[in-house]
Amino acid sequence: MIPSKKRLDPWECRALAPPPDDHIDTWAERNLVFPRGVTETPGPLSFERIPFAREILRHAKDPEVEEITLCFCAQLCKTVICQTILLYYLGEDPWPCLHVMAREEDAQSINVERYQEIINASPTLRRLLDGEGIIRAGKRQHNKSMKRDSIRMNGTSLNFASANSPAALASRAVCKLILDETDKYPEFSGKEADPIALARERTTTFMMRLIIKASTPTTKRGYIWNEFEAGDRRRYWVPCPHCGTYQRLVMGDGTPGKPGIVLRDPAERSPERIVDEQLAFYRCAKGCEIAESSKPEMLSAGKWIPETQSISAKGRISGAKPSKRRLSYHLSRLYAPWTNTTWSHVIAEFFRSKGSRRDLMNFRNSWLAEPWEDSIEELTAPEIRAKKRAYFQTSVPPAAHCLTAGIDVQSDHFWYLIRAWGQFGSSWLIRCGRAETWTSLNAMINQARYMAAGTDEIVPLRMVCIDAGYAGRNDEVYDHCQRWKIGRAHV
Repeated sequence: MIPSKKRLDPWECRALAPPPDDHIDTWAERNLVFPRGVTETPGPLSFERIPFAREILRHAKDPEVEEITLCFCAQLCKTVICQTILLYYLGEDPWPCLHVMAREEDAQSINVERYQEIINASPTLRRLLDGEGIIRAGKRQHNKSMKRDSIRMNGTSLNFASANSPAALASRAVCKLILDETDKYPEFSGKEADPIALARERTTTFMMRLIIKASTPTTKRGYIWNEFEAGDRRRYWVPCPHCGTYQRLVMGDGTPGKPGIVLRDPAERSPERIVDEQLAFYRCAKGCEIAESSKPEMLSAGKWIPETQSISAKGRISGAKPSKRRLSYHLSRLYAPWTNTTWSHVIAEFFRSKGSRRDLMNFRNSWLAEPWEDSIEELTAPEIRAKKRAYFQTSVPPAAHCLTAGIDVQSDHFWYLIRAWGQFGSSWLIRCGRAETWTSLNAMINQARYMAAGTDEIVPLRMVCIDAGYAGRNDEVYDHCQRWKIGRAHV
């Protein structure tokens, strides 16, 4: 017979106690210490300079929230937010956690150089380590529970994995998942499992699961931008310190009267002079001139507003309140509070980048947190007609050197196209249409002779690309390709 107990043991009290009521941001400011090397301002963690992080941290504890997407510019506390959330769930409300980075060395580095350093510097967390002893290495001490790929603490674990390792991603179930710098993950090739899908599946057995995706965007097809648009698309609105009007901070295009970053000397284009003399200010939506020194005040009064809602000039929020299951946040370098990311630095970097497509793409991605789009010229019908040239179908212009053909296979017919090619990628349409049988297609591709205009010279057909993916016709496509006498036939 099991004897009755009048009082519970301390460990039983801890196990039965409900999760603490602290917000994650207030818990972090009370318990986390960031040492030198992890941050430029070592000491107890404070969100005074980055108040926009508070809402994200508080939602990370909300049971209604399942996914959070951070589409941020580079170096604007994405990693601090992710680390704070996982350290809270290790130290205060223990659940198995996983932090996924693009490469194995990145995963090990963020563990050893950031998480472990913060834990060692934070007494509240350090005493919760599960190690049985201390390993001494020179002047430094390492608890046995902190390894290169994991940390054991408070009866649970935080593991680190690379997106390049499907085996590591599939090896354990987790409740709290961080997918960090997702747009740097390897693309799904069909040979290995998609790393993001594989990691997400590890969370399916937990009712209280939380998935956080954080990255600087690349293109509109990139993962983080698609995830941002699939969420509620929150942006940070701040009040003008002069008129009080709430607004988003935007780069602007220099148009007089429109909001954005403005130079005191509109003709100035020297990035060095713009930064050295701090020549830029921000023009409010109502026309007020906002100095850089007003930014901290604006940030502290800012509010995250979903796309389905709006905020009045006086700060009243209206509109349909979206579901909290999938939250998504966007933040550009214009909100950065650091001394080397002022509005003058932003516009100076824009002028440095203008001469290079690669640098301009980096500015748009890493500074504005916007996806890069290659501009495509759209032609009108008159412009297309103006591009007509004086040559007849099947006649090859004299500037062409060779021909290529493309064939699309359908169930009972083919579509074909023959083009002539000249220097620098110039090309001409020579013939196109529909062929009903292999015989008629062979007549167009193999037997026809295409002459250079005004001569008896035959222009050679160098390559044919043919679709072999139509179900049921694969074998006959390969059979005919073997019979054709062409330099190269690609299927």
